Amino acid sequence: MIRTVSGSFVITKGIEPYIKISSWLILCPFFLALFLVTSKRESEILLLQNEAKQHKKILIGYTKKLTFALMIISTVLLISSYSLYVFFSSYPNLMFTLPFVLYLIFRFFNFVETKSAIARHPELLYKDKRSVITILIIIIITFFSIY
Repeated sequence: MIRTVSGSFVITKGIEPYIKISSWLILCPFFLALFLVTSKRESEILLLQNEAKQHKKILIGYTKKLTFALMIISTVLLISSYSLYVFFSSYPNLMFTLPFVLYLIFRFFNFVETKSAIARHPELLYKDKRSVITILIIIIITFFSIY
């Protein structure tokens, strides 16, 4: 959250910030981070199963049922906040990013369920060609929607 807010101050147009800090700028990255954290925990629980508690102490407080529920809740919150942001944005063409963002979220969800290493290490997302292409499409649509 600190990176998001500080990043909006770095990008300036003259003296004032170019990016207005809104509740959407807080909510969307927050729910994205929550989604990634719960996905990682779910993936670790699925992969390690009964040995999870011996592998990491933090996993003692988690169960399969709890991590799955948290992942579902964080997914719904992420999709809801991004959808509301897109529909209430001053850039109406941003709504064209929604199907691609949904695809990316569901693809990551699939990485968790298939016990992919990408779910435990999201920084490896660049190795998945479909995800990279989807991210590029989102960037292009966003760029042309705003500029």
